[in-house]
Amino acid sequence: MKNLIKLIALLSVTIGLLFASCEKMEIEFSGTETFEIKNLTHSDCKNSNKKSSETESITLKTIDENELKITHNNVVFPCCPNGEFKAEAYRSNDTIFLNEYYTDNTCNCLCPYDLDYTIGPLEYGKYTVVLQLYNDDYFTFKFNFKSNTDITIKIKEK
Repeated sequence: MKNLIKLIALLSVTIGLLFASCEKMEIEFSGTETFEIKNLTHSDCKNSNKKSSETESITLKTIDENELKITHNNVVFPCCPNGEFKAEAYRSNDTIFLNEYYTDNTCNCLCPYDLDYTIGPLEYGKYTVVLQLYNDDYFTFKFNFKSNTDITIKIKEK
């Protein structure tokens, strides 16, 4: 009888530890999702003498029902000929992090560009977006993602 009680106690402790470690893993990894950047394109260097090229903005538009097309208008990057435009995106719960950067910063010129790319899939709902340049927070805003999202948010006007 004593052995049976010891066995039950040992099983109870083992099951308790098993559930505790599973809960810990769920907390560590829940809510984070990396998005593949699709269709990243960019404009040529824009003439910054025009008024329209001075306003920096971001446009968000629903495509294919659960994907979000992002256009970052007039973002300033170096105009080095050997670099590439890159973007990364991930979601943590209701916050989307967008990181944009250029791979060559060795030249002494800057130029406004338009970047276009798509992320997803996303569920419909309210999100906070943290726009980053070179992994540094640059601009934060909120929006409601739905089947007909089509909004432009002004970032900077020079």
